[in-house]
Amino acid sequence: FPYTTLFRSLEVAAYFGLTEKDAHQIITEVTAGTDSWREVAQSSGLRKAEIERMEPAFEHQQRDLARGLVRR
Repeated sequence: FPYTTLFRSLEVAAYFGLTEKDAHQIITEVTAGTDSWREVAQSSGLRKAEIERMEPAFEHQQRDLARGLVRR
């Protein structure tokens, strides 16, 4: 696996006053909070084309890695 931004952020968490546990908690909360982005967009009345334009912001390799960390 290539070295990723997600793992780098975990490495430098202490620099920002976060424990490893805190950093994992933030990843868990952000992942959970954005899991239903597509449903929220649809229920807000966005059209399919608009949702598709938003998809790269929510569905990407870093997100997949975060989901993997949350499942541990």
